[in-house]
Amino acid sequence: MDKKILKLSKTLSLTEARFAAALGFDYIGFCFDKNDENYISPTKAKEIMSWVTGAEMVAEFHQDISVEEIENIITILGFEYIELRRIVIILPMFPIPKLLS
Repeated sequence: MDKKILKLSKTLSLTEARFAAALGFDYIGFCFDKNDENYISPTKAKEIMSWVTGAEMVAEFHQDISVEEIENIITILGFEYIELRRIVIILPMFPIPKLLS
């Protein structure tokens, strides 16, 4: 039987993230679109990420955002996965500027 891959999107709290990790979710996503109702600040995301183990963290970007903003967030927080408009990308296999051009 194939293993299903589970991802929690638009995480807003430590409780959500730890619950998902405990249930065996593979990925936990954080939305960095400032106009989204589920936006989380990089500071808050970093705080949550420091308390969660067992899942990979994903930076989610679904609206127009500059390459510089994306690079800044993933560099500061150390993301290895980003999601651009619902497509998950593994870093550093694909450099950001080339992806968005």
